[in-house]
Amino acid sequence: MTRIIAVISGKGGVGKTTSVSNIGAALTDFGRKIILVDGNITTPNLNIHLGLSKTKYSLHDVLRGKIPIKQALYLHESGIRVLPSGMSFSELKKKFKKSLRDEIIDLVGEADIILIDSPAGLDNNAESAIAAATEVLIVVNPNLPSVTDALKASLLAKEYGIRVIGFIITRYEGTEEELSIENIREFLGMDLIGVIPESRFIKKSLREHEPVVFKYPDCEASIQYKRVAANIIGEKYERYKEKKSVFKRILNWFKS
Repeated sequence: MTRIIAVISGKGGVGKTTSVSNIGAALTDFGRKIILVDGNITTPNLNIHLGLSKTKYSLHDVLRGKIPIKQALYLHESGIRVLPSGMSFSELKKKFKKSLRDEIIDLVGEADIILIDSPAGLDNNAESAIAAATEVLIVVNPNLPSVTDALKASLLAKEYGIRVIGFIITRYEGTEEELSIENIREFLGMDLIGVIPESRFIKKSLREHEPVVFKYPDCEASIQYKRVAANIIGEKYERYKEKKSVFKRILNWFKS
């Protein structure tokens, strides 16, 4: 059965979109078929992260009833399929006929896991992304405002009856100015799925429009994203020294 996981945060800028692209890429190393959905219909960034800024169709076209959702999927060289949102400002002024919750059902069975990059905050757009999921994963930075807003986001998910599988900490440096991992765990009262360090390789991969897991698979940030992926699917992570080839990643989609 396809799992639909909304990746959420209370605040923007915590590394949510970066986490979506990298968890997705890491899950392909475990042989999973992954679809990433940019659920941010107002300020989308997932397509930029993955170098898909010039796509013909987007989620906006799907929600307006112009095309079926499968027609808006694009295969990335990392082995993941991506459903981008529209980048045009004019797209924001047009009304939608359909909801993400109703449309995403047509992707069930097309992938093992669907990751939704949800808008930050607690507005209607964020609610729509959460409502379309069956589970949520929360992303926080090690500071009090981020953690406080993440708790609010988790409560919103619970109001919808969505299972919170846990949280990840991103941009972690381990300095005295940061909240400790234990303090964050105690404050949120949920499972810790992983800790992603602050990394220059993440910054480099963003500039190159590639997941760090795909571009720099042996850096510490990539290793920790792979651990997160392993925890999500309940498998043991074993460090692989060689990056899976592009051919093998894409071939995974055509296996029965």
